[in-house]
Amino acid sequence: MAALVDNLCNVEQKSIPQSLPVTTSTTTSLDDVIHQCGGFGQFQLRQYCFLSLIQITAGLAAFYYVYGAAEPDHRCRLAPSLWPNDDTYTPINRTHAFFLQLYIPAKEGKWDQCNLFDSLNMNKSLIECPNGLVFDRTIYGFTFTEAIGLVCRNKINGRQDIDWYPAFQELLNTQLFPIVIKKQLTFTQKAKQLISHPTTIKRILITGFIAFTETLLYYKISYGLATMKISPYIGILIGAIVEALGYITATVFMSTRFGRKYSFILFTGSTSVCILIIPLIIKHSTLATVIMPQTGKFVISAANSITWISIAELFPTSIRSSTNGLAVAVSRLGAITSPIIDASIHKQYLPVTFYVCAALALISALLSLTLPETKDKPLDDIMEFTNDTHV
Repeated sequence: MAALVDNLCNVEQKSIPQSLPVTTSTTTSLDDVIHQCGGFGQFQLRQYCFLSLIQITAGLAAFYYVYGAAEPDHRCRLAPSLWPNDDTYTPINRTHAFFLQLYIPAKEGKWDQCNLFDSLNMNKSLIECPNGLVFDRTIYGFTFTEAIGLVCRNKINGRQDIDWYPAFQELLNTQLFPIVIKKQLTFTQKAKQLISHPTTIKRILITGFIAFTETLLYYKISYGLATMKISPYIGILIGAIVEALGYITATVFMSTRFGRKYSFILFTGSTSVCILIIPLIIKHSTLATVIMPQTGKFVISAANSITWISIAELFPTSIRSSTNGLAVAVSRLGAITSPIIDASIHKQYLPVTFYVCAALALISALLSLTLPETKDKPLDDIMEFTNDTHV
């Protein structure tokens, strides 16, 4: 037994380190992980194609508003004593057309949508439609707007700020306070971390403003394609093709010497120019009214694509998902704001909204000058990245 123990103890010490892997304490970055996983191959291409199918349903949900909530042409319904079954927007015969011309005011070749002449008043004063409305269903069919009457005085559904107060108060009492109390310490700690990195705060504010503006402009231009002087279905279809070309063009520009920053400035500046021109030509040239909004859709799609790539590259891995999520949340506010602006502002003042949007696009382009270029730069992993080490 003693001899056996001696033999086991005299095993060559060199064999042990040779049979074990050598380990070192090195830091692994996200770039190292991506490099280890390999490049963009056939597997990644297949997964990308399958994931892209999800965007079809997202597009259907996003642009259903264009058709489901469209505002068709409409006019006041004639009194039953004049025309018992006035359910057709266009006149069905000469007698019907005569009564429409007699009682419905016309401007620029279109009937007034919300008023008619008072038949009991000889001075032809205007009154609101006492017998309801008749909608033109030749383009959009029966829409949600017609179903609940979101036109004329009820265009914004008669909502006032005070109407939201009871629901808002209930939300505060039932949900927000417990959450705030429970996570107050965690929020304070995170706030202190951000305050200690002012460069990070500056970038969060700038990227949030850019995300809000780019999404607002994207939906304003996209929804406006349905109001061009062609079929709204053709306008949206052409816009989808133009958007795909915009994404491809943005990818090409980002890989050149323009990089992320100057490609974004180029496309956002072009968007500002297109938005400024649209209200100036909308009543003068049918062809220009089609070309200019589609050009705007092209450049805003390219700028939007660059925005989300740049935001992901501007922040270190430790806070990348949080900052990207914050930018997405702020951008949704822009998506909500865009249709509300067009629905709540009188048509007389709609050109002003184009000028405001053009100014926002210009401000976004100027603010991007303060951000660093991220082309061909490694993705940082720690917060020290924000102390101007990536400039």
